[in-house]
Amino acid sequence: MITGIMRVMALRLLRDRGALVLAFLLPPMIFAIFAAIFSNATNGDLDLDVAMAVTNDSARTKEVASAFAISGKFNVFTEEDWTRENVRQQVREGFADTGVIFSSDLADVAEATIEIVVEPSRDIAATVLAGQLQQFIAEEAPDLAIRRNALTVSTLAGGFTPEQDTRLDTALAALMQATERESTDGFYRQISALDETNRKTADPSIAYYAGATAILFLLFSLMQGATISLDERRNAITERLLLGPSGTLKLTFGKFLYLTLQGTAQALFIFVVAALLFEVPVIANALPLFLVSVAMASCAAGLALFVTSLCSTATQAHTVQTFLVLIFSSVGGSMVPRFMMPEWLQSLGFFTPNAWAIEAVYGVLARGDTITGISTACAILIVTGLLSFIASAAVSYQMMRS
Repeated sequence: MITGIMRVMALRLLRDRGALVLAFLLPPMIFAIFAAIFSNATNGDLDLDVAMAVTNDSARTKEVASAFAISGKFNVFTEEDWTRENVRQQVREGFADTGVIFSSDLADVAEATIEIVVEPSRDIAATVLAGQLQQFIAEEAPDLAIRRNALTVSTLAGGFTPEQDTRLDTALAALMQATERESTDGFYRQISALDETNRKTADPSIAYYAGATAILFLLFSLMQGATISLDERRNAITERLLLGPSGTLKLTFGKFLYLTLQGTAQALFIFVVAALLFEVPVIANALPLFLVSVAMASCAAGLALFVTSLCSTATQAHTVQTFLVLIFSSVGGSMVPRFMMPEWLQSLGFFTPNAWAIEAVYGVLARGDTITGISTACAILIVTGLLSFIASAAVSYQMMRS
């Protein structure tokens, strides 16, 4: 009897393709994605994009900066005429994860400073950059750290004698041939990438996950809502509703409009909760947040209708929907910030709605962006939703004719 029950259950699983996919295909794919992300991070090999500027003309500074740029530790990019503000802008607008500014003469150990540009939502990127810079200078220019420490000791001791200075210079010349590591913490000073504006902004981590959570659950809920089409198709309700040549388009648009309104309300509710519990400045950013909510909802609604139109049963639809939402969310940054991912996975994230939704919400709440600043992300979301809606209507029309 036990064997018979086990055989029946095994046959049921083998005959249910959706269950097979959920049981054996989806978990390995999600594992592979997260394994790639976290193995990349724990090995210290984050594929960070680092904007760099050299604003000091000293030979020593240029030498160290050039060596760091070609060291291969990060994806370092720069322009000859870049200033501090150019680097801050690159980081602020998301083109770089963090930035480094060589703004002083590194040969002048008393005043030497390397500035690291921090974007609060990617604070770990600046921490990793500081650690790698510390290691780089210890390996490639150990004399800088030793001179800084020697200067501190000299100040505390009342100064070195000429003989001691000579011995120090001789020892440093020999040290330049070695690769010893010394602490170089004193060289670094962090500066924020965000502008100091009069507009109140949210805590960056809260702003990030407001967008990440909103798009994740919009995709889930609207996918679920779109499955009503399959019940209509099974009960022949759709055929009775299609009374004219434009019936399919009208029916699909009605569903698209309803799901967009539902999704907009859901997103706004999330923002209201964020305002009540975490003091997120929702009222001050009401118009941009409303636009972002409509953009996210229209994108999720269009994708939900399109995916559902390709399925024949509710079980099949739930399987495909779950599969796509989890993939979109893991690659697009709803589960793990994208800057922690390998470079190829970061690029892939731009093909998901999650990445653009997070970018738009974060832009409004953390950077204080206006509608102009989030127009690109919102346009991509809306166009994706409209194209998916049109594709859904076309697929539904073809299925009604067949």
